[in-house]
Amino acid sequence: MTTQQTPDLDSDLRLVVVMRHGEAQSSSDTGDEGRELTARGRADAEAAGRRLVEEGVRADVAIVSSATRTRQTWEAMAGGGLAAGDVWIDRALYNGEVADLVEAVRAAPEQARVVVLVGHSPSVPDLASEVEAHCERPSTWPPATFGVISHPGQWSDFPGDGTVLVTWGEGRAS
Repeated sequence: MTTQQTPDLDSDLRLVVVMRHGEAQSSSDTGDEGRELTARGRADAEAAGRRLVEEGVRADVAIVSSATRTRQTWEAMAGGGLAAGDVWIDRALYNGEVADLVEAVRAAPEQARVVVLVGHSPSVPDLASEVEAHCERPSTWPPATFGVISHPGQWSDFPGDGTVLVTWGEGRAS
């Protein structure tokens, strides 16, 4: 992670971890949606999952694009120890815009404290850039980059006043 610590999860804040999928193959016989992760993409996504767990992140819900590479990214993050109580596959996140990501987060159950959203560029970095930042923003958003956004309100109000990017990091396998 960079710059700041993840907020105390016992506070009233909710967290959204936005994650760009890991490095993917350049093509697939089944088209863009079927592109799979490379070995590096899997390793980096697993490293991202480990880093988030080390920072105390525990997901209640993971919302994942329907693309093969995003589903594999979530699986690798889970392999790194990041568990979620529930996993939703959301077709609207594939080729979706920021509004689609916001709608997905707003659909999270109110009792959920931490949502992990695994999607694509440019919508994932665009969402992170639309909220206030309490850390230096990444200048680029390569595969397996994640941002942690704190939100002080109900999911139905996401994003709102006080919603901020608190930290970000890259999954980089050793």
